[in-house]
Amino acid sequence: MGSEGEMVKKPRFVCLHGFRTSGEIMKKQVVGKWPESVVEKLDLVFPDGPFPAQGKSDVDGETDFLKPYGLELIEECVDPLVIHHPKGHTVPRLDEKGLQTMQSYLEKIQEKLSKKEE
Repeated sequence: MGSEGEMVKKPRFVCLHGFRTSGEIMKKQVVGKWPESVVEKLDLVFPDGPFPAQGKSDVDGETDFLKPYGLELIEECVDPLVIHHPKGHTVPRLDEKGLQTMQSYLEKIQEKLSKKEE
């Protein structure tokens, strides 16, 4: 991924928080749960949504009324990577399978970035 002294461009990921949270909370969830070996390869951006939510949330797992919209959004993405979490609206820790999936995906992206720079 680049020779010594050569800077490797990190792929930028915009980490969009969900309902009733913030960019800062999302950052703590991602950086706190994912291994440094993954986080150090990424340029992560954690913007805040424009409208703070108020009141109790009824969004939870399979009762999540927003899930169909998320699934529809995934269908619109080119080569999406989805790592599911059994509790729904939370950033998953990367178990062995999830970590392998993520590392493979990052290698694929880095390869595309390297070819683009040539």
